Amino acid sequence: MLAGAVIFAVVPESWAALPPNYQRIAELQAILSDSAVVETFKVKQPIDRIEFVKTDLYRVTAGACHVDVAIVDKPGEKRPGPRQFTVKVITRTCPD
Repeated sequence: MLAGAVIFAVVPESWAALPPNYQRIAELQAILSDSAVVETFKVKQPIDRIEFVKTDLYRVTAGACHVDVAIVDKPGEKRPGPRQFTVKVITRTCPD
């Protein structure tokens, strides 16, 4: 019984996190449903592409414009389960 308690105590919190492919899907869904991302484009064009730039950074393209978007952890205590995050628009590049 002591061995079971020791094993449970050393398992990191991330053991309950989503597998990487499901985490990526959750991030893409959050980007697509975020009104700030969509409203950032002056011309109401549909999103053509979302590129993974690096961990927690994506580039969203609509027409000739693109927006860099960050995945930011929600503040607060760490809880077991899927990662809690928000989407934040960082930069907008659009030929005017």
